[in-house]
Amino acid sequence: MSNEHTTITESLAKVATRANELCNTVDAQIDNIKNTLKAEQDALQAKKTQFDAQAASSISQYQGKMDDFIESGDNRYQKALSKGDVIVPVNLKHLDDSKFYPVTLYHCKMLDVRVERYVHDDVSGGGILDYFVQLQNWSNGGDFTFAKQFHHSYSGRAFVGKISAASTPYTSSIWLRGGWSYKFYLNGHYSKGPVVIESETQVVERIASTDYFLAPITEVQPHVAANNFILGV
Repeated sequence: MSNEHTTITESLAKVATRANELCNTVDAQIDNIKNTLKAEQDALQAKKTQFDAQAASSISQYQGKMDDFIESGDNRYQKALSKGDVIVPVNLKHLDDSKFYPVTLYHCKMLDVRVERYVHDDVSGGGILDYFVQLQNWSNGGDFTFAKQFHHSYSGRAFVGKISAASTPYTSSIWLRGGWSYKFYLNGHYSKGPVVIESETQVVERIASTDYFLAPITEVQPHVAANNFILGV
């Protein structure tokens, strides 16, 4: 009886020990789950905080850009006609400097053209040019076309010899002095150009079976705005 009682007691002790071990294991697992859940909650909160900060920054930047868009239209317009990354170089240095050559743009629609030279471009003291004109030529030259000159300033020599809104049915052209280089800033619609027309035999435009040509000139035409001209002043 005593041995049997001992065996039962030992068995119960083992069961109790195992139960304690299981409880400890469950407690440990619960702690692990709690720790994992806490870590996930902290990570989620950190991401939320980061997102809130980024959203606030984006909204602030967007609002700033909208304010600039609304309030600085004139400033944006001027940048399009002065930024270095929109320069189109036009090189006439290999051509006769006693002639003005057509520089042609195709299908111009309300196209703002600013032609510029720095005083020391090509050679020291070569001469300044700042010429601004708006060109309109579309629908085969049959609609409203114009070349509206806004300002013209140069030094040393005249660089602009002629301007035509409809130099051929679909082109507008500015005649520039050969022997020099120029920078074009373009703001508006056009399909091709600037293209330098080097001789009167060079085809400027072909429509069906008809070829159109433009020739160099040697004299500044009367319609070109005078030196130091500013529209409205």
